[in-house]
Amino acid sequence: MPPASRSVLRNRNFRIYLTGSVFSTNGIWIQRLTLGWMAWDSTHSEFWVGAVAFLLFVPIILLGPMFGVLADRTDRRRAAVITMSSVLGVTLAFATITVLFDVDIVAVCVVATLFGIANSAYHPIRLTLVPMLVERTHLPSAVALNVTVFNISRLLGPALAGVLISLGGVTWAFAVNALLYVPMLLALGAVTVVWQPAESARRAVFSELASGIKYALSSVEISRFLVLVAINSVFGRGLLELLPVFADGVYARGSAGLAMLTSSAGAGAIVAGVVMSRVAVSRHRTSRIGVFAVGVACLLLAFSEAFATGVILVAALGLAITAVGIASQSAIQMHVDDDYRGRVMSLWGTIGFGGTALGGLAIGALSELLGLSNATSIWGVVCVAAVAVTIPAARRQPA
Repeated sequence: MPPASRSVLRNRNFRIYLTGSVFSTNGIWIQRLTLGWMAWDSTHSEFWVGAVAFLLFVPIILLGPMFGVLADRTDRRRAAVITMSSVLGVTLAFATITVLFDVDIVAVCVVATLFGIANSAYHPIRLTLVPMLVERTHLPSAVALNVTVFNISRLLGPALAGVLISLGGVTWAFAVNALLYVPMLLALGAVTVVWQPAESARRAVFSELASGIKYALSSVEISRFLVLVAINSVFGRGLLELLPVFADGVYARGSAGLAMLTSSAGAGAIVAGVVMSRVAVSRHRTSRIGVFAVGVACLLLAFSEAFATGVILVAALGLAITAVGIASQSAIQMHVDDDYRGRVMSLWGTIGFGGTALGGLAIGALSELLGLSNATSIWGVVCVAAVAVTIPAARRQPA
């Protein structure tokens, strides 16, 4: 482990928070995989798989910026406790419903929307909490470790979800999901956060929101990363939302195959996290190359008929997507003023998670019309073309 990573782990608050994240992020991946599997199992429709992904993330588009304003106004630890408790409550309620009733696609969509609303509040708070736990010099390492933990969960969570669904059905998956949120609540209660409200806290909410957006767009460094995040999330993360279709519709491997594909994406993401925590890289160059690699991986996946090849390509996709995520998030966190951090990071989340929602819905609908292989081919070509458009602008800007 590099010296910077060792140093940040000596921070008591960050260690406690990271420990809680180990559990809660596994819960997030169990939740997402289980809902995606329920959508596919009940409809065998690419559109509905994409629609559930859309409903999980679209509240971040609509509500994320407003919660970003609140993140700059309120005690972020207390807000994190409230939002995480809401996610826990919805999870327990749905686990109970799966025992008492036969759950159809309508119920899955309703619950996905509720999860989306709760997560739209939690994500901007989560992104702004880490910089309050560590020194500025340790922030890039803290971001990389936090993202690495998230992606280790992408490896473990789906595998656990696949086992739970196979053994006890979706009820077991959601029950364990709920239990995994409890350690994060305990961690949030144990950390010490010194919070001071921003000077703009007395301004109107929409005025603050507008000033945050203006601040982000007026910064060349922040805005250029936001563009790359948008491409990465729509095309890369959007395609990953159709892994249930690849697992069962293309490779005929069922929930076990879905767990393996999702875990392979997590394995690639872990490699990206480890490498980027050890090697100093150009964040902008890494983001551009990463998004280009996303497009190439999509093209290759479109023509992959062997499950083993699909596993390798999904791992490469996870690596590229995560490299872009780490580079963009750490760069923005380093450049943003703390008074604007909640609003700017909520904008990062809105673009990142909202792009996933739009991308998942679009590729699902396109696959329904043209077939998965043709749709994925088009997806890869458009992604590469979008990256090519950003290169001339990047050359005119400082590295």
